[in-house]
Amino acid sequence: MGINGKFGLFIEHWEAAATMMFGSFVAGSTPAGGGGVAFPVFTKVLHVPASQATAFSLMIESVGMGMATILILSKKHKIVPNVILWVTLGGIVGQFAALFWALPSPMPRLLFTALAGTFGVAMAISRWGLNASPIDELRTPSARRIMLFLAIGLIGGFISAQFGSGINLIAFIVITLAFGLNEKVGIPTTVIIMAVNAQVWFAMHLMVLKGWLPSNIPPIPNEPIVWEYWLAAVPVVSLGAPFGAWAASKVKRDHLIVFLLALIGVEFISTAVILGPKLTSTQLWIVLGTVLLCCAWFWAMHRYRKITRPEDFA
Repeated sequence: MGINGKFGLFIEHWEAAATMMFGSFVAGSTPAGGGGVAFPVFTKVLHVPASQATAFSLMIESVGMGMATILILSKKHKIVPNVILWVTLGGIVGQFAALFWALPSPMPRLLFTALAGTFGVAMAISRWGLNASPIDELRTPSARRIMLFLAIGLIGGFISAQFGSGINLIAFIVITLAFGLNEKVGIPTTVIIMAVNAQVWFAMHLMVLKGWLPSNIPPIPNEPIVWEYWLAAVPVVSLGAPFGAWAASKVKRDHLIVFLLALIGVEFISTAVILGPKLTSTQLWIVLGTVLLCCAWFWAMHRYRKITRPEDFA
């Protein structure tokens, strides 16, 4: 495809490119990931099927967040390599499991919204209610912590494969709420996690497409429209995600938290307005159960931090 052809795709699918101008900045500067912007816009505004929106999110994150990772490493931003290693390994297993079991729509979206909304409240309470002091590094993990990080990756990888992001947010929740890691260190750490997992997802689905891997779901990258959206957005995210990573390293911690809370608020409200009236009683009970489970989980992480790091609350 020549330059004119690529420019033509950019013009034809300008909505995808415009969405990812903001989405790529979010991908590089927060633990929400570009999929946190792409999935709702594509499904709710552009009326793209959820499976194609998920595929596009992960395909474009493999490029944008990959570029952000290069900037993070080249600029030697502070990260936690042990968390990246073990969460990523668990994520690979979770994504492989997702090849054989897909959650019915709209459950991935609802569960992610419930998780993100509850986390937003917990993060605000932790920052301004409890006023806990963050730390900038985590010690070498014990066998118990390694198992925890593997489990986070397993669950997060499965969710990411269903929705387009998630492993980065779940990892961010644990390392900030349970271990007290500074958000400015947690964000580049989780950006790298999501970048690697998106690239693994992309590789897996290409292998399914070639017949090298078995799967119970169709190889999404075989959809021509997904490839067209991807090609139109690649030039945008190649610059936007690294810019987001750079911006996150320059602004104050509280500014990052407020920005993330604003994104979570938009996500929660849009899901409630668009999907809320269509939910069945069973789906409502599942969402409520997820919120209550998240509340219990966040409370347990807070108690763990208070016991293991009481000096953070002095």
